[in-house]
Amino acid sequence: MASSVDIYISSQFFSTGTTKEEEEEEEPEEMTLEEINKTLTLTYMYDNAPFTLLPRQYLPDKTIHHRPPVFFYGISATLDKLEEYARKQGVYSQDKPLKRGYLRAVAEHLNTTCQLPKGTIAFQTIADDHCDTLVYTCLSNYKLRFPEDKVQQFETVIETIERELGGIAKWYLGESSDFRDDYKVTLK
Repeated sequence: MASSVDIYISSQFFSTGTTKEEEEEEEPEEMTLEEINKTLTLTYMYDNAPFTLLPRQYLPDKTIHHRPPVFFYGISATLDKLEEYARKQGVYSQDKPLKRGYLRAVAEHLNTTCQLPKGTIAFQTIADDHCDTLVYTCLSNYKLRFPEDKVQQFETVIETIERELGGIAKWYLGESSDFRDDYKVTLK
């Protein structure tokens, strides 16, 4: 029986949140190289992220030297919401004048709540019109290796973060200084 957040790569999508059986039933439509390349422009990514399912073309592929921008899987929240959460949890106060100290405090609190090693859950800035939005995450399109025996733990972690921060996990375009207009694939 597949877990409800079984992590695998199907023919078109990297999936979290659906079972293999559900994914097989849906069978995504095949895309032409031209259609795929339209989705590999920065404009398209900005306009369509976050994704519930990460399209396969956003996975790096060393064999064809394809290095798309980083996408993070996690729950987004504004700085104000995170500061309020930190105060409600008692993990931050004005007496701790650390710059953005509540962001680290929230990450440490989530690691403790999820019983994870320090630094497992971290906040990431995302490419968003709202510069005060961050994502708490433990997975990216460049770090997909997740041991099968840890799938249940991953599911619990995501559910806990969703409950704690009041959001739904999705794939967010990460902020990067290496942005270019497009990441088109050319097959020879």
